[in-house]
Amino acid sequence: MPDSVRVLLIGQDNGDRTGDTIRAEACAYGVQNRFELLVNATNATVLEAFCRSKTTVIFSHREGSCVAVVESMFANTPVGVFEDAEIGSRVYINESTGRFFQNRNLGDQLMDFIASAHKYSPRAFAEENISCFRSTKTLNETLKTHALAMGQEWTQDIAVHHWRPDPQLLLAGDRARMQASYDDIETRFGITLGTD
Repeated sequence: MPDSVRVLLIGQDNGDRTGDTIRAEACAYGVQNRFELLVNATNATVLEAFCRSKTTVIFSHREGSCVAVVESMFANTPVGVFEDAEIGSRVYINESTGRFFQNRNLGDQLMDFIASAHKYSPRAFAEENISCFRSTKTLNETLKTHALAMGQEWTQDIAVHHWRPDPQLLLAGDRARMQASYDDIETRFGITLGTD
């Protein structure tokens, strides 16, 4: 890819892999001056970067739901992932929201993606098709169907969460209802859920 391409890498330290690891690898390939690196950035910084970018690319081959995919779409920035990636949120990638990459000739595919970024409309699709309410309803129905099929009782639907950047209960009534359970988990396991 030409030197003129501006690249911003955003990530989190993960065990022994840190920003210094990425910088060392870049030096080994002679590309240490070809990108900017943000490590452990705030949610606000990440969202601002999505809004400024022409495209977002997720290079993970396996990663849960990868909320960055949907955040990018809501920022109206198209998203690219590998065609064989096992990422839950890849189900939202389509001709309106982004594209899939093959595992060869990636540079050419990236240049084409950048050049055609203006042709996508990810925010319109996201606003019409993605919400924490819809996701909660889908998960709730799956859990309820499974529980009932196993002969278990279904006494209460799950609460709606949203990610900013970690899962938080959306409705005040659910927060109040769940507080005793949150306190119990913190006392028994030392894990704090939600925010103060």
